[in-house]
Amino acid sequence: MKKEFWYIGMDGGATKCRAEVHDGEDNFICKIIGGSTNIYSSGLKQANDNIISLIDRCIKENQLDRTKCLSLCLGSAGLYDQMDKNIIERKIKNLLPNAAVNVCSDAEILLVGGLKKDQGISLICGTGSIAFAKMNELIYREGGFGWRLGDEGSAWWISHQAIIRTLKSKENRDLPTELDKKLLNFFDFKNLRDFIRFCNSDECKKDKEAAFAKRVFESYEEQDQLAIDIVTCAIDELIALIDGIVKRNSLFSTSDLVIAGGIFEKNKLFVDIFKDTMKIKHPSINVTLPKASALEGALMIAKSNISISCCESNQNLL
Repeated sequence: MKKEFWYIGMDGGATKCRAEVHDGEDNFICKIIGGSTNIYSSGLKQANDNIISLIDRCIKENQLDRTKCLSLCLGSAGLYDQMDKNIIERKIKNLLPNAAVNVCSDAEILLVGGLKKDQGISLICGTGSIAFAKMNELIYREGGFGWRLGDEGSAWWISHQAIIRTLKSKENRDLPTELDKKLLNFFDFKNLRDFIRFCNSDECKKDKEAAFAKRVFESYEEQDQLAIDIVTCAIDELIALIDGIVKRNSLFSTSDLVIAGGIFEKNKLFVDIFKDTMKIKHPSINVTLPKASALEGALMIAKSNISISCCESNQNLL
């Protein structure tokens, strides 16, 4: 391959998108960070603008020829609906007319990067949660509905459960807890009833709530009864995502499963509990941490999509 040709992988999330460019001989060219590509947190138009702006920066800052881009893979949180994918793909094709374009979910690029193959299961548990699986070209998804409809087991879910169940606990309708002190301190509230106003207003944001999850884990280690139950329920919710995939295709009962996301990356305790529970519920599934990043997965997909026809469209110079 000639060095003037290039391909690009992109890993997009709710707050930022990372792009990495390699030339046709797999040499690193650049890595650049841009704005959110999550259409649910940023809106479709803003996400599109951020994607095109990031690609354009890669081109201009490295003096790349946009007609010599061979392939692009964008994996982004929130990209599950085919109609949304098609809209974004058309925008990218307008900028990169000769590129093979693959637009997919962040869970798919995690699967490829995390397992170094495109068959198996991936589970993301960060601010939100989703499970993704692929077997013999068949694709399965569980969860990923967003925080208003799901995101079970995630940092947001753990924090939100802490708020709901602490309020109930103080009315003697749930397990005893000392989480109320940490909640008031963390959110700088004077009274638990301030959460009623907060959670029913536009001030309540997913990321703001999710940040409290670390305090729940602190209370778990302090043997707080309610915190222990919330963390246990979070594990059960994540296992349920895997249950759903296995029920839909029993071949996944002996599959590899890669786990990633902020909760898994920052909390060894949570990883250990999850693995121990999986050994009981799904003993033949091999749970592993990522072998490579989601961004590397996007690059792997982009490289695999460089086809003979794509190369021929670039004047047979490869």
